[in-house]
Amino acid sequence: MVNWAGNILGNCAVAALLSHVKLSHKFKQNKILDSLTHYRHPALGLTVGYMVPIIPSVLVNYACATMKIPRKNFILMVAVGMFPTSALYAFGGDALFKGNYTRLIVIILLLTRFVHQRRVEAATK
Repeated sequence: MVNWAGNILGNCAVAALLSHVKLSHKFKQNKILDSLTHYRHPALGLTVGYMVPIIPSVLVNYACATMKIPRKNFILMVAVGMFPTSALYAFGGDALFKGNYTRLIVIILLLTRFVHQRRVEAATK
């Protein structure tokens, strides 16, 4: 829970700071950013963006800022989107330190399945 709350608060802080920082043209012309801002269902696309660890959260935060996502929706997207990654870090780290590799593998498989299902749902909508 602490990890999840930290991720939520951190993304909220970054999103708030983005309006006060001048970003480079190269940053604004990113392919991932373009995909996030032109998703058929923006809320779903941005939520999935927070779920996928290889997508930098700052890009998703910037997409939310440029799309003027209402604060309530933004916080909900961050909370839902950061949960799988936060769970993986918390439970996976605990399993790793305790040497419970079976539990670690099960956690990774469940979260991978969850993220994959969300991507398939997003692609079919």
